Amino acid sequence: MDLADSKSKSLALWQKAVLFAIAYVGCAEAGNYLSPHGGVFITFWLPAGLYLAVLLLNRTRDWPWLVLAILPANIIFDLFYGTKFLMILVFYSTNTIQAVMGAWLVRRLVAERPTLGTLKEFFGLLGLAAVFSAMLGSCITAEALIYFGLSDSFSHSLKTLWGSNAMAILVLTPFILTWFSRPNEARNHFDSRKKIAEACVLLAGLCAFVWGIVFYDHGIMSQHRFYMIPFLLWAGLRFGARGATAASLFLSLALAFFTVQFSYGLTPQQTASGEYVFMLQGLLAMANLVALVPAIVISERDRTLTELRESEARFRILTEAAFEGVSISEDGRILDMNDQGLKMFGYERDEMTGKKIVQLVAPESRDVVAEIVRTGREGIYEHRLLHKDGSVFDAEAQAKMLRSGDRVLRMTALRDITNRKRAEELTHMQMQVLEMLSGGKSLQEALDMLLRLIESQSPEMLCSILLLDADGSHIHHGAAPSLPADYLQAIDGATIGPNAGSCGMAAFERDVTRLFQAS
Repeated sequence: MDLADSKSKSLALWQKAVLFAIAYVGCAEAGNYLSPHGGVFITFWLPAGLYLAVLLLNRTRDWPWLVLAILPANIIFDLFYGTKFLMILVFYSTNTIQAVMGAWLVRRLVAERPTLGTLKEFFGLLGLAAVFSAMLGSCITAEALIYFGLSDSFSHSLKTLWGSNAMAILVLTPFILTWFSRPNEARNHFDSRKKIAEACVLLAGLCAFVWGIVFYDHGIMSQHRFYMIPFLLWAGLRFGARGATAASLFLSLALAFFTVQFSYGLTPQQTASGEYVFMLQGLLAMANLVALVPAIVISERDRTLTELRESEARFRILTEAAFEGVSISEDGRILDMNDQGLKMFGYERDEMTGKKIVQLVAPESRDVVAEIVRTGREGIYEHRLLHKDGSVFDAEAQAKMLRSGDRVLRMTALRDITNRKRAEELTHMQMQVLEMLSGGKSLQEALDMLLRLIESQSPEMLCSILLLDADGSHIHHGAAPSLPADYLQAIDGATIGPNAGSCGMAAFERDVTRLFQAS
């Protein structure tokens, strides 16, 4: 009956309605069997839990058909036990009002499709359906019983009816929601032989507990009844919400069966007064809370951790796929950096983590960058950075401030723009050389500017230009902005030839390739 299930989607609405009606009669018969005989109403009304769960698992627009399907089911069941027709209508109406209001409130105020994956969903179901809606339906039914002379105590009827409905909602509804809302995930807790064997051991332990407390102690009146708590915690912590609801349902049915059918552990006075019913209802409600709440907390924690790991993995993939270096920092210190950024600076990740941002910035840019980081300025800016070996490179940064809970993080994308800056300087200086030549500047000034341009692109290089004399045999100083004057004076006027050094030999042989190699 879960629309998320592909099998359920293949069923027509009329088929789901028929199955729902059959299940309703079955739950009603089971509830009657688990209730004391001779009473006007059933003290363990399992259909209340089924009715609410089915409405929550199906679309709101399908509710009218599901509600109509319950009418013949209610009539058939109540007529079989001799209930008057007017009371049948009352029971049907109150059951429907209770279930529809509970489902509508949960859907409206808690979750559209509750799976009891969070404490909000569980306590929302508890408060809105098991307490408020069940109380409303029980009040209407109790008043009707007084009106038709079937009960002489409104308070007693209300207490019994409300306990019956609330217990069924607490025990059966969570079981259906957790097992049928996402049926494929049910396999996750039983995905190995070891887990299946553990589940069998747990079931055996629960059976031993029920057997021991019923046949060798005082049943639900036993002082040792709370020994069931370890088994319920085991089910919830090891098998999640599905394990918790299954263990709770099994325990509820087993204790109710032996207590009601055989009165194990009860005195004749307790059996005659019926007060044990409230003890049973309270005990089973408590068992469900003990089993389910820790399971939901653990599940919610695991889901949060999984989402966090997935988020971190996605961030890692995105940053590793980026062409730029990407860093995350807090209070001016690096928290993490992608591989491109580490390669850009020359550091390993453990060396980079925790390093101050200003330690990566060249001295001439530190004041500016420190102010940008301190004020949380975003946008694009250029500055100079330091490689691990101390060499400087130009970079362009684009920063964005992010909030993660109470933390303020700075995400920065870095791009090495050294080549771009060199290209810009080259273009600028080329324009200057052309302007000098066209403006009547001397050849030496133009050549000097040209060599400064070349040396600025390669700081480790020292350049010079030698001019060949008109006689074709001597070389003279043309331009050399970075070479010593003594050296320039020594080579000025030197004669070229096969034994005149690398430059002289290259000029003599007119070998351009060797000339550049000699330079």
